[in-house]
Amino acid sequence: AFEIFILKVNFVSPSFLFTASFLICLCSSVAISEYWGFYYLNIETSRIIVTSIILFVIVEEFVRLLSVLFKKVPDSNKKFYYIYNKEIPLPTSILYFSILISFIGLLWSGYYIYGYVRSGDWVSMMAEYKDVVNQDAKSFGSGRILLNQLMKISTVINYIFIFVFNYNSVNLVLSKKKRRLFFFSFLFFLLFRFFLSGGRQGVFYFLVAFLTCYYILSTYNVSRERMRKVNYRFIKMFIVILCIVLPLFYFMGRMAGRKESDFILEASMAYLSSGIFGFENIVKDHYTSTYWGEISFPNLFSIFKFLGVMPQSSEPISFLPFFEHGNTVSILGRWYWDFGPLGTYVMVSITSCLYSLLYYFGIQNSRRLIHRNILVIIYCVIVYVLYFAGYDDLFMNIISLNYFLIFFFIVVVYYLFIPQFCVRVTKMQK
Repeated sequence: AFEIFILKVNFVSPSFLFTASFLICLCSSVAISEYWGFYYLNIETSRIIVTSIILFVIVEEFVRLLSVLFKKVPDSNKKFYYIYNKEIPLPTSILYFSILISFIGLLWSGYYIYGYVRSGDWVSMMAEYKDVVNQDAKSFGSGRILLNQLMKISTVINYIFIFVFNYNSVNLVLSKKKRRLFFFSFLFFLLFRFFLSGGRQGVFYFLVAFLTCYYILSTYNVSRERMRKVNYRFIKMFIVILCIVLPLFYFMGRMAGRKESDFILEASMAYLSSGIFGFENIVKDHYTSTYWGEISFPNLFSIFKFLGVMPQSSEPISFLPFFEHGNTVSILGRWYWDFGPLGTYVMVSITSCLYSLLYYFGIQNSRRLIHRNILVIIYCVIVYVLYFAGYDDLFMNIISLNYFLIFFFIVVVYYLFIPQFCVRVTKMQK
């Protein structure tokens, strides 16, 4: 049975990630229920979670079947195809440039943090800094705005680097010197991201993007035997990374001022299960919104006001301080708060449809190589929403002008710096 699972499963498909995220968070909530003071979820919460998972899978399967039906094959005489390419020759100067801007951003972020940690305890000062970042970032002034733009540039470059690194690694054409430069670029970018935000989430978003990109490029149009080997390798990689990430997650939380359990495993399970119990609170206490979408779409409120859809006096609610243990509510919580059960199912269907269209039409069954490469990068940028679906609603992050700008710059930078090399179509890779 396990062998069949290994042959059939796609570890980075939208429905697998969405379902696995909720299962992991639910298991964590059961294991640590005493910590939260909850010993069971009410029937309404359980029903919405189960129905949402089933609905997500059904919508994805429908889109997948459509993508196979409309799949364009370049030669009807061949059943399988493997796109083979030589190395993507990325100039070394771009790697040095990436390291430089991330290093500048890191020092600049340190300057702001210094204003909070130059006196007193590091943990409490970092907690204060993060609260200001979350709730009153404007107090940092115009310098913070410039720093955020620098982060956008660094984000675009390093996510493209994820693709180039994995592409060349999969094809075994990455030199040791380039590998070291990529490593330093990723390292300085992650440090910059950690200290700019005062939180650890961005670091893990990047790590899951890296894993996803590796998996997609390793399994594109491969044989069943190779798929089995890649899946086994992916499981081993995931376990190794998990063993590294759990202690890293704990100590980064302490550095960021989080007051957590003294035990790494307990702190991790409390983190993962917080979204389930936050959602439970919303359902149990019947939270409702005053204005349409004020909880689910805070990043679009300025547009809503400009269009006259929302009153000028209305304000979005991006941070939920209602829960003493945190403000995470799973991906379903904000939708339920704004739209109720039916609206939640509609949003789940829309999310599944969008991710499935991107994954199956744009990546898995696409024959336009250049477009597919760009869409792989974009999918990796936003896939963290599915990895953390059981934890919090991160979909609201990507429905924003910032992310649309990031997508636009990914396309521009890709076409400017990635050569349009020749493509050769051969039989499926063995």
